[in-house]
Amino acid sequence: MSDSVIEVASLAKHYGDVTAVADVSLQVETGTIFGLVGPNGAGKSTTIECIEGLRTPSSGTVRVLSQPPRQHRRGLFRRIGVLPQHNELLPARLRVGEAVDLWRSFYDNPLSKDETLALCGLKDRRKTRTSRLSGGQRRRLMIALAQVGRPRLLILDEPSSGLDPVARYNIWRNLNAFKEQGGTILVSTHYMDEAEEHCDQLCLLDHGRIQVLGNPRRLMEERRMRILVKVPHTPDLDRDRLLALDHAHQVEQVENEWFVFGATDRLYGELKQLTNREFLELRPARLEDLYLMTTGRAYRTGVD
Repeated sequence: MSDSVIEVASLAKHYGDVTAVADVSLQVETGTIFGLVGPNGAGKSTTIECIEGLRTPSSGTVRVLSQPPRQHRRGLFRRIGVLPQHNELLPARLRVGEAVDLWRSFYDNPLSKDETLALCGLKDRRKTRTSRLSGGQRRRLMIALAQVGRPRLLILDEPSSGLDPVARYNIWRNLNAFKEQGGTILVSTHYMDEAEEHCDQLCLLDHGRIQVLGNPRRLMEERRMRILVKVPHTPDLDRDRLLALDHAHQVEQVENEWFVFGATDRLYGELKQLTNREFLELRPARLEDLYLMTTGRAYRTGVD
């Protein structure tokens, strides 16, 4: 029996002449957190909607809990929890306790009301209208409601978008506890620090295609991106000269600076000698650096 909760093979979705997703294949294993990242218009939302069974693929196959989601959507939605990007599912005049009661009514064996309120830390706000909750409180409530039916799989679209660091910390503490209890999470996020810290596997989509796929830390190791040295504009310095250094492995030009990545601090000494500069900016390389190298740094508009 497969350990995959989600299996996507050669997924494509076209809208007339526009290709939103092209040849996407991935697997989400049981008991893991799988991150889906990419700029606006990359195809993340379309991919997630095909996985949820809300859209029909133009070609390729999708299986969730061993079933095609489009044909088994009603049954699957009793076994998965879904968090949309926004909180419009919460009517403004609905009280917190009433929202929990409503969601519990959808399932045969839901969490108790107290268990659900404990998940979001809102036991003392059960009589508060949802419109009077802070953004972080509403998001915590929505994530708790996604878990009411004791799902095997959570599909979360930007769970911590726009929240302060304390709210983000508490949301991820909740999600990691769900994982430790055997749950599986597919999460879309723009926060690369979250993806780097919490995701077991990462898929970077751009222009509807997979650009990077794998464990975040291993992806950085494979590219030997442990440190970053920023080199200001220097006459006669080009990409070839930088890559000729023994300890330079990736080079990116950002306006009038060179971003040089390597696996050892020896790169710093080589660049000081090459540029005749006494000081250069040095810091650890981050997953965000790989993201920006892959997708580019220009502003983007549009939706997925």
